[in-house]
Amino acid sequence: MSLIIYTCPNCGAKFCEDDELFDISKSLFCVLCGGDKIETFEKYQRDARRSGNPKESMHNQLIKISMGLISETGEVIEHIKKHLFLGHELNNDYLTKELGDVLWHLAILSDIIKVPLEEIAQKNINKLLNRYLNGFNAEKSINYLKELQSKTEDEGS
Repeated sequence: MSLIIYTCPNCGAKFCEDDELFDISKSLFCVLCGGDKIETFEKYQRDARRSGNPKESMHNQLIKISMGLISETGEVIEHIKKHLFLGHELNNDYLTKELGDVLWHLAILSDIIKVPLEEIAQKNINKLLNRYLNGFNAEKSINYLKELQSKTEDEGS
């Protein structure tokens, strides 16, 4: 067994020269990522899907993925809290990995409910552009929340 270690420049995975997941023909990229850059949400969701477990019931998938999403988001928040309040360095590499875990859970959750991640992203941007066409405005934000509360109260009557 060789001790020479290669690091995939795309996904960061580490492999020994004779590791079966390593493919020298792909210009030192591993077969885990195939050397493909993620350029669309569709590709990300397709690649993320490979590591999900579709054999589980939808009920169990929803519970597990939702809990994972909360857990990974908590790791991001904990790191930021330590930076803001305890004087720790803000580690962008760590945050990038944890945000990637959050994104994976979002992709799997959107896959479970059969809504493409790209559609979710587009609807979110449309909502934000509708709300803040010329950029964020604190007064509009306050008025929006008041309008939303008023609508909710009217519907409850």
